Amino acid sequence: MKFTLLEAATVSRSQPRIWWLGALLMLCACGNPEPPVKVTMNSRALGAISLEWLTTNRAPTTDSSGRLRLTPLSYSDLDDLSAGLRYLTMTFGVENLSAQPLENVTLRAVATPGSIGGTALTDLRAFPSAQQPDGEAITDASVAARFLPLHATILLAQPGSDPDNSDFQAYTAEESLAFEADTRLNKAVDASNRALDYGFVVQGSSGAGRRLEAGQSGRVSVAFRVPRSLAPLPKPYRFKLSFLLAQDDRPRVTRGFGETTQAAERRARDLGSPSNPTQLALFGVDTDAPSDVSIGLLRIAAPRIGLEPLVRLEVAP
Repeated sequence: MKFTLLEAATVSRSQPRIWWLGALLMLCACGNPEPPVKVTMNSRALGAISLEWLTTNRAPTTDSSGRLRLTPLSYSDLDDLSAGLRYLTMTFGVENLSAQPLENVTLRAVATPGSIGGTALTDLRAFPSAQQPDGEAITDASVAARFLPLHATILLAQPGSDPDNSDFQAYTAEESLAFEADTRLNKAVDASNRALDYGFVVQGSSGAGRRLEAGQSGRVSVAFRVPRSLAPLPKPYRFKLSFLLAQDDRPRVTRGFGETTQAAERRARDLGSPSNPTQLALFGVDTDAPSDVSIGLLRIAAPRIGLEPLVRLEVAP
């Protein structure tokens, strides 16, 4: 499988006044329409946080709620020279500063008023120079759209997901909109944030699945694939990402780039319980399904990773 980008065309919102007649005719012609996608997971925002790709930065960052502190542990960039691609991974230690255990904590990617092209990226800069010691600012939305989120990657015969750091998580658009609505209702964070359809889920302490006990630490790997060259535009050197830390109400595993459905199912089997079973999220067009009937299946066509313009992440065979 491979990741590709789908950029949606702009659609005019102006419609004839007899739009309802056309909709009725379509409904009659097509028979029973498919039911709408239901929200299968609910997320509750904890606090906002901005994380930076800067290999010299080891300073901890605490989210706006004061409940979680993230500390950079490592930065990794791997080059696939034959494909002209670079795989970036930054791993953070995640400490639960609250007095309560937290489970299924996820870094939900969000677009903010200062983001580039409605993505999670802000303050994207080129390599420093004598003329611009902070690096030239890159504001082109097409560059931000080339940052494709995925699991942490290892390079063997070909790039594949790192089974120990497979933290990428996909969501449906309906789940993201419900998350936005809940965030505004509870006024947990700035209402101007718009949720994208992906994030990165925090692993718990060793042997603890995704549970972070009070005062304990886990880890999360935030990873992206980018082109090695964006000529004639400058090559990105550092950038920031906007997230809302959230708690999901059930465990989910998302099959990643270069990962088989069977491997993702093995990861899913280690999570959940009979009363709260794990979901396996598959996005793309294949018809795979988990062999374990206790694992729920969720198909996501193409998660939104950018909103201005609309950019989707697609898995192609």
